[in-house]
Amino acid sequence: MPHKEAEVGTLGFKTPARRSRCIGDQGFHSATKPWVSPHSLVKVSPRLRVPSTSRLPALAEAPVFPRALVPSKALGPVAISKAPLAAQLEAFVRREYKIYSTGNRDCTHVDTLHIVREAFSVFLEHFSEYREVLSLIRDEYEAAFQELLSEVKRLRAVELETSSDRSVHAMEMLKQREAFKSIVSNHYAQLQATEGIVHSLRDQITSYEESNETLRAQLKKAKEETREATDTSKLLTKSMIEEAARNSQLLAARTANEREIGRLKVQVDMVREELKDVESRYTALLEKTLCTGGPDTIFKGKDVRAKKKLDQECEQEAKKKLEESEENARQKASEEEERRNRDNAYFALINERIDELLLEREQLKQQLADALASRCASACGSGGGGRPASTSRARRFSADPGALENDRRLVEGDATYSRLIAAWLREEQMTGAELDRLDVLIPPGASEDHPFGFLKATLPVRNRYLKREDTIDMLNSWWGFRRNSFDSSIKHHFICWLQKTTGSESGAQELGVNIVHVCEHNIYDPDCRAFLLIFRECVPEDVVHAWTKDIAYFEELCRESMSAHRFVRCSVLYDKLRNKLQEKTYLNMLELRLYLWRNSDANGMISVDFLFRKDSRFLYLLKKQLLREVEEFTLRVVEAIRSVALDADTVKLQDVVNALSAQDPGIPQGTLRRLVAEATQLTSMDVATCGVDFTVRLRPLIYRFRSAVLLRRVTPPVDTSQLNPNIFDAKAIVEEAEEV
Repeated sequence: MPHKEAEVGTLGFKTPARRSRCIGDQGFHSATKPWVSPHSLVKVSPRLRVPSTSRLPALAEAPVFPRALVPSKALGPVAISKAPLAAQLEAFVRREYKIYSTGNRDCTHVDTLHIVREAFSVFLEHFSEYREVLSLIRDEYEAAFQELLSEVKRLRAVELETSSDRSVHAMEMLKQREAFKSIVSNHYAQLQATEGIVHSLRDQITSYEESNETLRAQLKKAKEETREATDTSKLLTKSMIEEAARNSQLLAARTANEREIGRLKVQVDMVREELKDVESRYTALLEKTLCTGGPDTIFKGKDVRAKKKLDQECEQEAKKKLEESEENARQKASEEEERRNRDNAYFALINERIDELLLEREQLKQQLADALASRCASACGSGGGGRPASTSRARRFSADPGALENDRRLVEGDATYSRLIAAWLREEQMTGAELDRLDVLIPPGASEDHPFGFLKATLPVRNRYLKREDTIDMLNSWWGFRRNSFDSSIKHHFICWLQKTTGSESGAQELGVNIVHVCEHNIYDPDCRAFLLIFRECVPEDVVHAWTKDIAYFEELCRESMSAHRFVRCSVLYDKLRNKLQEKTYLNMLELRLYLWRNSDANGMISVDFLFRKDSRFLYLLKKQLLREVEEFTLRVVEAIRSVALDADTVKLQDVVNALSAQDPGIPQGTLRRLVAEATQLTSMDVATCGVDFTVRLRPLIYRFRSAVLLRRVTPPVDTSQLNPNIFDAKAIVEEAEEV
């Protein structure tokens, strides 16, 4: 069937219609379509040649019905009219393919490609007008085929290399797998062993925990026992120390008693000797006096015997008294040595007893002398002229005990000397000369009533002879240390600072007593006076922090306002003082301004370094005035609160507020409530909302006002209208000072 319409090629131009006898115009392309197997690699021989046309069979006129090369849905051969060339080419291709495939079962499309090339060459020879185009197409296909062939070769070489590498890697993987299997087995064995160790360790941990709990219980018990043993050891140590101190004191007391007994023995011997001398002199004088009066005044035999008998009785009685006193003293000394009890009252009783015995001895001697004189006078009464002379001489002798003057001075000295001080000196084995030279200081003791009893200094301490400047420097150092920590009381903090400074408890006691001694001797110095008043709980410790803050404030202002030569103008400083210290009285402000004026130069400038040096008079005046103002205002407030109290223990809170406000009307209400709240340990809201009948305890309130609350005036104690208008005039200040 001829094609009447032109076919459109793939290159975009129209193909002219031909008759049906031409094979290329029938539109059947299955005979020339190459078939490529997707399952196997091709084996191409490079020595291929295109077959010649002489081998092609002759064309046949009869139509044939070839079988389709590709699968078809038709059940049998399709009756199609083909061109002779197409039928011959198809038959040729099929025959050659069949022949080649019969001899080569494993052939591929590449192996049979020469058949298709030969058929295509015949096709080119038949259509000479399309030869160039078809040759171009064939060349392109051949070039593409060569590229694909080279690529296939390269891929096959790569595949060979890859397969060899794969085999090598497979061997390595097998080796590594075996190695990993051995490693895994080893690790598994180690894991099993480790699990066994872990189980055993768990058991050990359990046993260790049980033993640990047991040990903890034992440790707790041991700690309790150790604590008890420590407490017992401390008690034993303390008791041993006390016992050692007591033994040393008893030994010292024994030594002192032995010395005292020896002194008393010597004194008794001396008194006995003097008594014998006095009696012998008295007897000799009496005999001489009686014998020089003539025959009328001579004693008779019986009078002489009576006199001798009387003298013997007096002597025996005096000896008996002396022996009794010696025996009593010896007995008391032995009892004191046996008991080893150093009781000052006991020694005082011994001294009193000795003094009483000495007094009784003197009285007995006086009585004996009076009795002897009276007997002599009565015996000589028969003699007329000799009686007045003998009586006057006897009285004159009895009234003039010159031989006992030394003993009387000793007795009077002991009587006037303080027995307590003497006992203390004997106990401490000290003399009056050491005390007079002030080599030691007497401590305040451990009494809780004493302001410095917290030092626990009960023994005399060495006098360090501290200077006032050094003491003030130490106090300033301690106040700076105190300013950083308020977690404890001031007394405990002072003790800790002393121990930290000296390194021992005895050194702390010694330094504390020396500081107190210096402050007591410099009571008018503001630092020393503030130290004593704070520990005596008369003013709070905030007064020191207040003047430190004020001084730092003034110094900062002056250094900000000073010139390049570190000088500040006095007028600027006057304004700062007037604005900051509004509570200053006229006299205090006058004192400060006068000092500044006297130390300023002709231009009214004063050195900042001179004002704020360590020993500056300006700082001294500020501290002194502030301490005096706080002390006076605190005393006024306390007395005002006492005056409005209901009784000795109760006061109304509203009366406290009114009393404080009456002392300084310029105090703001917020500050007033805060001060009362700090003193009563309430809140400011409680003070503001309390009722009229709300009462507080008086003594704790006064105690906190004196020791914990800084009472500082806001306005001066006098009205400002009464002040001199020339208070800020330097000339007026000088004139007023000259008038004063």
